[in-house]
Amino acid sequence: MTIKIKKASLKDLEAIYCLNVALAKYELKFDPVRKKPKKPRKKRGFRCSQEELRKRLKKKDCQFLIAEDKGKPVGFIEGCIKKSPSLYKYPRKGEIGPTFVKREYRNKDIGKKLAKGMLNWFKSRKVKWVQITTHTKNINAITFWKKMDFKEYSIRMNLLLK
Repeated sequence: MTIKIKKASLKDLEAIYCLNVALAKYELKFDPVRKKPKKPRKKRGFRCSQEELRKRLKKKDCQFLIAEDKGKPVGFIEGCIKKSPSLYKYPRKGEIGPTFVKREYRNKDIGKKLAKGMLNWFKSRKVKWVQITTHTKNINAITFWKKMDFKEYSIRMNLLLK
């Protein structure tokens, strides 16, 4: 196994889209609000459309990294730089978005390499504060991000009205 981490380009759109759909399927078991599509659709997945991904890939304040094993996509991470609300001391924050590694490639430091690559990109852009959001029942993700030195910061709560 030879893993290569690279900056994604528009040529990687289909690969990122497929990995994003795999992540969404994995997240279905955690999220009682998310609905599963009745049938797979080529242009629109569970999380977002290829067009939405294309727009984010083109943004200068967003970065996608993709992990490949002999040219085959096995994982990805997305990060964006956003303006912080004025009540915070850091004017900009990094937000790590969807992050996913295929099951058969987990526990091989691929997620760690993707995360470190993204954190280095944030540092190169002079970002001091980085956030991630994950589902409270996604214990694997919580454990992973804690190993990357992220700390629990806030809790967002939901209520389903009857």
